[in-house]
Amino acid sequence: MGTEKSELRSWGGVWIILGPVMFLMADFSKIESDLTYYLQWFAFAGVAVAGVWCGWAALMGDARAVTGLFVLSCLVGVFFLGLGVMGFAQSGRAPLLGRIVMSAFAAAWSLPFLYMAHALRSLAR
Repeated sequence: MGTEKSELRSWGGVWIILGPVMFLMADFSKIESDLTYYLQWFAFAGVAVAGVWCGWAALMGDARAVTGLFVLSCLVGVFFLGLGVMGFAQSGRAPLLGRIVMSAFAAAWSLPFLYMAHALRSLAR
């Protein structure tokens, strides 16, 4: 049980760091549409606040934080995976190799988050 609690605390610490990074990702966005910018900003701000909140709960040893961290990790992992797929689909005039490389780079960011979700799922059992 002690190992599970320390692993939960370490994932909580990771999300305490990732929360503000998620907020900065939305804040530095260069989207030209105001509506899309603010929707993205509110979504990422919500993920940032939830990440810090669940991270603190995990540091305090609250077992319910596992569910919140699992959901956040899945959401961000699916976001980056979708970003890669949409990047491939939307860049129609770019050369095929460039589209594949760009999409693979964007989708590769999903791997750490999906790994984190997998590790948190094993803690929830």
